[in-house]
Amino acid sequence: MCARRRELPYREGDIFAVPLRDGEGYALGVVARMDGRGKLLGYFFGPRVKTPQEASVISPLASQNAIYVALLGDLGFIENEWPIVSHIEAWKADEWPMPKFRREEDRVVSYNEITLEEEGEERADPAYCAQLPGGGLAGSGYVELVLTQLI
Repeated sequence: MCARRRELPYREGDIFAVPLRDGEGYALGVVARMDGRGKLLGYFFGPRVKTPQEASVISPLASQNAIYVALLGDLGFIENEWPIVSHIEAWKADEWPMPKFRREEDRVVSYNEITLEEEGEERADPAYCAQLPGGGLAGSGYVELVLTQLI
């Protein structure tokens, strides 16, 4: 017997609020990709908002303005700690590209845009690697900590 896939509480293009660990508000995120099994690509933004409802008055979000990009698990959504506050109505995935990620100081990792699985790794100049987001799958708590430090 096959296991039933659960209905996920988010979709590509959703804007969500991430509680900051210092208790001083929220950062915003956008679901840019999802594999349907609990892994997603998120783009994250400042400035802090005091409540999730304030997200509706934030100017339009754009991938190039993200302060953090990560592959992450969806526990924050499943445990209802990361509320969906809006949706990008004219969602275009190609405006939210799958970046390359850094692994160690001289390695670049590529991921598949659909499955979010690793496709390859290659050596690269450390200066180039330093400009890339860190690779690996981040947990929701880790994302909250990083965003708290960034904003």
